[in-house]
Amino acid sequence: MTGTTTTTGTTTTAGVTGTNWIDTLINDMRLFHDGPSAVLEAIPGWGSGASWPEATSRPPDFAYATPWAHVMEDTSHANGDGYPWRVPGPYTGNQAPNTRVQQRDLQMWWLLSDGKWILGSYSAAPGGTMYPTRWIEGTNKDGTEVWRDEATNGGGISMRSIGREDYEGYLWHTWGSPHLIPENAVGAATAFFSRLILDNPNGPDDRDKARILAAGAGDWYKDYATIHGAKYMGVNVTYMGFGRLKYVTREWQLFGWTSLSEAQIRANPPPFIGLGN
Repeated sequence: MTGTTTTTGTTTTAGVTGTNWIDTLINDMRLFHDGPSAVLEAIPGWGSGASWPEATSRPPDFAYATPWAHVMEDTSHANGDGYPWRVPGPYTGNQAPNTRVQQRDLQMWWLLSDGKWILGSYSAAPGGTMYPTRWIEGTNKDGTEVWRDEATNGGGISMRSIGREDYEGYLWHTWGSPHLIPENAVGAATAFFSRLILDNPNGPDDRDKARILAAGAGDWYKDYATIHGAKYMGVNVTYMGFGRLKYVTREWQLFGWTSLSEAQIRANPPPFIGLGN
């Protein structure tokens, strides 16, 4: 799904908890993480949780990109007290066997030099895999047995047992379709939407016990062969940056990332799909 469109002004939507989604996108690049997670100590760039949200420059000769999302439980760990977490502990992880995380509309947009936005990648129901929080390549799990189609419940797909049971120590990692970066692109923005729902609507509502964090950004790819072959992080694939980790709640939230400045976003916001859902 590709095309061009333009948008102006600001919008308030009930689908994003009634808040200004442009402020949300900007704050996802300006504010520190809501809470700690084990993945903060493993992924390059996030370090041991000390790194703020960032956008990295495209390496020379890297021509493709893809958006991604990470969804994980919070974790109390040794490095958790020395950083400016936005939500105080205790950080108790996912103790909610009847809670699922619903996710929809993973997308990446490019702002062109003529002021138009073009859609690079879009997935209405992003799947992905269950990835170890220590980010050890080749040890991911399929996880399809705990996915559920949510087409009749607001859209997208949902996942249970993040960090629990057979997925102890695992996060939900999703990504979109890799695409060629437009030649006249001046910057990018990614987004997805997420909320907590019940696995069994007739069961106990334990969503307050699901301390689940989520964030998004994207990856740079060197060439098309890299996308469909072996992935070597830091050689043929490298991250575009990281948005802030914030807690998934009962209400839909936008989780965003951008390489553009606040002034650029406010003057010409990205036309994200799914804002009104």
